[in-house]
Amino acid sequence: YFKILSGRCMHSTALTHQMDANGWTEISFGSTDRKSIQLAATQVLEEAGIPVNRETIVPAESTKSGSKYFGVSIYSAQETSSYVIGDSTFPLPKVFVQAVQYLESNTKCEGLFRKAGSVSRQKILRASLESGGSLLEANPHDVAGLLKQYIRELPEPLTTRLLSPLFERCQRLANSSNYYTLLACLLLPEENLRVWRTLGYAPTV
Repeated sequence: YFKILSGRCMHSTALTHQMDANGWTEISFGSTDRKSIQLAATQVLEEAGIPVNRETIVPAESTKSGSKYFGVSIYSAQETSSYVIGDSTFPLPKVFVQAVQYLESNTKCEGLFRKAGSVSRQKILRASLESGGSLLEANPHDVAGLLKQYIRELPEPLTTRLLSPLFERCQRLANSSNYYTLLACLLLPEENLRVWRTLGYAPTV
């Protein structure tokens, strides 16, 4: 678990971290400004010997798949739905929110992401969603498979092409709290970070 506590350090780029009583890794910054937080995270990563590409991330364009949802960049999704994370509500691609919310209500289903669903049913389900259908009567394993399809068909990885090598380097470090990987998440565009947070893998800023 990981959370950001802004404004608790004396210097604008200062950063400290500790584990609280509930098992959360608390990261404290001296600023609530996103750019200052990203600069602090970059400095910590580089001081740990992890090089960071400081180029500006250019959003990937959607693929020409003819789909309303699949292959469409998260930056340019035409249809969005609101998703609540903590005290905040964010717009996210509609089909992504539908799938996540459905799976959240079926977490007790055995092997939810491990067991493969029906390929034929997933094709029908995908066509139904393209036509405005719902997931109400869907099989949970089919929805899990469809969510994986959605993420797999995005024009670029959720970690972005620019930062993917950084995440690979962070993952290779022996760090039980995934501290460096979570700091790398802070360098992602806000849209990507929201998707990761929805999936439960990124910090709250």
